[in-house]
Amino acid sequence: MIIGYGLCATDNHVHFWGDRFDNAYPICPECGFIIDENYISPNFKLRSKKFDLSATYDCRYIASQAFADFCLDGAYHGVDLVPLPNDPGYYWLRIHNIIEFDVQRASLTYDRICSTCKRYYDVTPAYPIFLKNRKLPSNDGFFATDQHFAYGNSQSPVFIIGVKTYEKMRDAKFSGIETTEIIEDLT
Repeated sequence: MIIGYGLCATDNHVHFWGDRFDNAYPICPECGFIIDENYISPNFKLRSKKFDLSATYDCRYIASQAFADFCLDGAYHGVDLVPLPNDPGYYWLRIHNIIEFDVQRASLTYDRICSTCKRYYDVTPAYPIFLKNRKLPSNDGFFATDQHFAYGNSQSPVFIIGVKTYEKMRDAKFSGIETTEIIEDLT
């Protein structure tokens, strides 16, 4: 039985935090991790605006005005749409409804911890998606895993949507969205 969908977005071929940091970036002096994850580079600019949902090289999701309106009209709690200073009508999509990822069943690998900020440089894998409670709190909503995956500043949670949300998004025919089924695992 499908309990939800992992939400992925088309690559928009740009770094959210830039490919080089200068003194303005709040980074760990040892490993280079962004310390303030709320930071938006004043230089960030989308290269392509043809998708309703897209992802930067460093795994930050960018939503169009149509997608933002969908979230606002649906009154989805825990969805934060941060306006992009250089791209009116585009938003950084952040999800604050946190659900537990089942670390034991996923056999995650943690590699190279930073002695200063205590973050791991590399955390793999994220798929298949194993949820600790084996269900979502709601079949209509947006969620994010408590674990972040990938490497360096590309680490991010897995975004998950409920079955009803998936159906609404499919009917809206948004561009740039890819999904992965999350199957209830009874083992």
